[in-house]
Amino acid sequence: MSQFTRSQSMTNGSSKSGTTNRFMEKQSPHHRVNGELVFARLQYFAWRFVSVIGFAILYAFLLSEGLRLIFAATARKLHTIPFLSWMKGYEDLHRIDLAMVLAAVLMFVILYVWERLLELMIFEKENLLEAANEDRESSLFLYVGIVILICDAVIFYASIVSLSWGGAKFSFTALVATAMWVGIVLVLAHLTNKLRRRAFPEN
Repeated sequence: MSQFTRSQSMTNGSSKSGTTNRFMEKQSPHHRVNGELVFARLQYFAWRFVSVIGFAILYAFLLSEGLRLIFAATARKLHTIPFLSWMKGYEDLHRIDLAMVLAAVLMFVILYVWERLLELMIFEKENLLEAANEDRESSLFLYVGIVILICDAVIFYASIVSLSWGGAKFSFTALVATAMWVGIVLVLAHLTNKLRRRAFPEN
């Protein structure tokens, strides 16, 4: 009788152990996927924060110089505008001018538009020219993206020339630096897309 009880308990124990193992086998991939997803999202948000801060610094202190050179009116301080006169009382805020504000707007527009265009072209495998002919939104993104990228390149070139050679009209070095800048913007926009698609695969 005792042998039968022991054998039965061993059988029950092994069956429970097998059930637990099967349960863990079923649960482990799910937990693993959730863990990978959480890490991917943390990675995406960290990258987004660092890249936006980095771009903001470059646009605020580098491309704003090009805007001031091309459009002299953008050198106007914000505190000279009537409803923003309160900014004059703050040491840091009174230095902000229209060029910095326009540079920030340019940054967000170019990042948003080119992330969308690269997503259409690389991940959704669309021919941008054909998509532009068939869809008004794609057409708008394509043409606005090209114009904005050209404007961004011109402003960057003017900034480099102004800061390095005091306003010289042509510099081959500045031209190369501008080509590198355009490439960096597009590569970073593509990297942002990759991280976002990994973090939010359902979108």
